[in-house]
Amino acid sequence: MLELQNVQVQHGPTAAVRGVSLSVAASELLALVGPNGAGKSSLARAIAGTHRPVQGAIRFLGAEITRLDAPAISSLGLTYLAEGRPLAPTLSVRDNLLSGAHVLRSMARAYDRLEELLPLFPALAERVDSPAATLSGGERQWLVVARALMARPKLLLIDEPTLGLAPRAARETLKVIADLRKSGSAILLIEQNAALALEVADRGLVMGGGLIIAQGAPRELIDDPSLTLSYLGGATTRPAITT
Repeated sequence: MLELQNVQVQHGPTAAVRGVSLSVAASELLALVGPNGAGKSSLARAIAGTHRPVQGAIRFLGAEITRLDAPAISSLGLTYLAEGRPLAPTLSVRDNLLSGAHVLRSMARAYDRLEELLPLFPALAERVDSPAATLSGGERQWLVVARALMARPKLLLIDEPTLGLAPRAARETLKVIADLRKSGSAILLIEQNAALALEVADRGLVMGGGLIIAQGAPRELIDDPSLTLSYLGGATTRPAITT
């Protein structure tokens, strides 16, 4: 579904991403983890079209998107949830969700999509008439994700969804994201909290210094002491998530 070949991203004289190659299959949850400053968010922006790479190729659904801008990439079905993406706090949960369905070009289709999605987010369904401002931190993050799903994306690129959340809310948020595979969307999850992200992923990549340091089955990465010490922040001490 998504393929990167030798992608390099510059910030002025600094190479933030140095020749990264990766792929995401249909209905796969791929976790890209690593410490702050590893280049994860720079790579996400290159994929989403908000920062153009200086080298390499990015393909989505077989078509090259390396030189496309963000709206064109989004229209193909690749939705980018950037770190700290805001909601409309005074609007209800329902209206925030409906605002994500403008690409459907029909209020009837938007309401049909709303009825499909709400069962995936029971906590939001219970508070569908409440203002977004009254939700907890975890519930607000679920609303951001659900709003993105209103557009029926083929792939979700999610950057740091647990940032600022308490540990329990972080675990619940990643569990919700993992369950989204049932809706048919592929997911590229970019997360500094390596242990939690790897526990819900089908496959993991570890990034450091702008490079992919390791890749493989999540448990193998978590159990590698050299990765845990240098890149995963003590991942083996973190609790597991059951999916």
